[in-house]
Order: sequence, then C-alpha cells, then structure tokens
Amino acid sequence: MDQVLYHFRDRFITEVDVNAIAYKLKDKKIISHGELMFLNRKPNATEQNKWLHAYLGECTKDALAKVCQVIIAVEDKPKMRAVGVDMKNMLECKCCVCSYVYICVYA
Repeated sequence: MDQVLYHFRDRFITEVDVNAIAYKLKDKKIISHGELMFLNRKPNATEQNKWLHAYLGECTKDALAKVCQVIIAVEDKPKMRAVGVDMKNMLECKCCVCSYVYICVYA
C-alpha cells in the first residue's frame, strides 16, 4: 500500500482536489471531523493534498481502496479521476509490469 502512495505522490498532490472529496472521506470514516477541520485550515490546496497524502499512509488497504472510489466518483475532474483509477488498479495489482532480464554466460 505504501508503494501505491509513494508511486502516485506527485500526481496526487498536483491533481487531486481535496475539497471535492474531504466530506465524503469523513462520511466514510476515513478521516474524522477533527481531521477534516484541520485539513480545512491548511493555507492552500497543495498543503491540503500533502497532508492528506501523508495521512493516508497510515490507513489500511481497504480504506485506501475506498479513497480511490471516492476520487473516481468525482465526475467533473478527469485528471483526478485518472489518478484514482490508476491508484486503484495498482492497489489491486492490475497494473502492467515490465521487466528486463540480462543474462551473461561466461564459458
């Protein structure tokens, strides 16, 4: 789960609109009312996103899957939805992984 958050850190911070999802995260008990108020006191969207991203590092895989669903449900923000879809796919191991193996044989 930490790998998913680490992998998508930059996109999460630049493309997620925390204000569009914060109350739904509270409703789904991902964040508490106090954490919501703390988040709302952040001076700008970048700081909100950084805080939420760091906070999500403490949640369970199921909770992060719910966060992805909440992000995906925001219809008017295609870049944000794409982050949610990509995070969910990686969380569920539905991503494409390519590997390269180099074998050197000495005779």
